[in-house]
Amino acid sequence: MNKSESDTLISESDVPKMLTEYGVVTFALIMQEDYYKALQLLSQSEELLEAVTSQGGNVDLDFILLTVHNTAYCYMKLGKLKECSSYIDACIYNSESKKLMGPELAGPQFHLSNLKKEKYEASIHLYYSLLLSQLKNHEDSLKHAQTAFKKSLLYMKILYKLCIDHLSRHTKLISTDSIRKRLLRQSQYKLIESPHYQNFHRIVNSSMPFLQYFHNKYHSTSSKPLKFSLKSYTQTFYSDDNWILSTTFDDISSLKPLNPMNLHNTPSIESELSKESMAYKLLTIISSMFSISTELKFTQKEEAKAWHKQTIKSASELLPSASIILKHLKDTFCKEYKIFNTIKNSRRNTFTTRVRTPMPGSYHTSSRNKSSYDKTLENSRIKSPHVLKHPKGQIRDYKTSNTPQPQLGTSLTKERKRSKIDSEDFKVSDLNFSIHDFY
Repeated sequence: MNKSESDTLISESDVPKMLTEYGVVTFALIMQEDYYKALQLLSQSEELLEAVTSQGGNVDLDFILLTVHNTAYCYMKLGKLKECSSYIDACIYNSESKKLMGPELAGPQFHLSNLKKEKYEASIHLYYSLLLSQLKNHEDSLKHAQTAFKKSLLYMKILYKLCIDHLSRHTKLISTDSIRKRLLRQSQYKLIESPHYQNFHRIVNSSMPFLQYFHNKYHSTSSKPLKFSLKSYTQTFYSDDNWILSTTFDDISSLKPLNPMNLHNTPSIESELSKESMAYKLLTIISSMFSISTELKFTQKEEAKAWHKQTIKSASELLPSASIILKHLKDTFCKEYKIFNTIKNSRRNTFTTRVRTPMPGSYHTSSRNKSSYDKTLENSRIKSPHVLKHPKGQIRDYKTSNTPQPQLGTSLTKERKRSKIDSEDFKVSDLNFSIHDFY
């Protein structure tokens, strides 16, 4: 071995440090919007990863995920969508390849790690659906939108379990009336009275209505799950969070760069249950439902309409009434299915002169601030033989089909051959949907 070759040798123990340095510098360049220079460093990081893995070395999958994810982000910002698509597929492959500890060792830390994984995969599938739709691949776009929805429901299920476990322990701690037991458990009662515990208990109680809503709707094993209304609760929950009113679908669905500083951090249960984090999770679910309805339009118009209706219904229960996303859902529904124009013409042909006499004590709200959807609902209440009746569709099981995935150019990011998303077809029936939920 000559000297030049020996100078290039790198110890396997030095690889994590080098990859961390690559990640930090690359992230700084991305924040400066210097995407070409960031891609150069990401390419060097990828070459290092390939060299280590080709020689049988062990590399933390988080470093691979950091590299391919931020590479996809740079290509997205540069408008190179096909290259971005290839690396997004690599993100999904590497994230799903991560192995967590076995379920027999499952505890709060396991559930939080699993929650982090499912949350990331839900967001990456949601963006991939948007990207494939732009590339006119609506069949695969639908698959990834459906997977994003399933994974979103899964991380809500994980949070529900964590909160139920806490509330069960809390009940046991305060249920005894025995003075003797209280004296024996003084440390436990000091814990209950601590500010940190009380704040955490308050956060859990604040999040439980949303978690209970999803449990009853999608995860309950009861043949007749209880209906749970959130309309009165949402106004209180969002009272101090004005940002959610101006949040758009693009804000939720867009790809964000990965920060290497958060690479190995497992989020705390408190942070996952915070108002901002909970709101973001709810918006992700609504966005994935809307993506499903959008992609279904190309193959199953009536089912797409049913999904759009269900999305509006869920958004009306989960989001503030003044949110831009809810208004967008209603307006696009009227525009797509031409509901407003049909009813408007029906009214013009049916009524010649109408005089409105205000009722005592009633309040008339200006229609200027109302969406087309809300105006449509008001118009549809008029008793007329010409009022439009919406046809009732029936939700059918949607079977996905085999479609080849984009291929990558290196061994590190080679294509994973998968015939089905998550090794199973997505079925609307799996989500406990009833046609009565849509009308």
